[in-house]
Amino acid sequence: MSINNKWDNITRDDLLHVAYEMNVKRVDKIIDQVSEAISHWRQLAHEQTDIPQSTIDAIEQTRVYL
Repeated sequence: MSINNKWDNITRDDLLHVAYEMNVKRVDKIIDQVSEAISHWRQLAHEQTDIPQSTIDAIEQTRVYL
């Protein structure tokens, strides 16, 4: 998925720009909540027995730090 016409190196500013264009309210809070949730990805994934380790690793490598 592209964000602000970018496929990688997406920044918080990119998300804020798109949110402004789409009239999203409380965007800073939403970004912070999502960022917090994905910071626990590995732990949550290990709790699910049907997610292969290779998938866990691949998804974690795509993580964006905002």
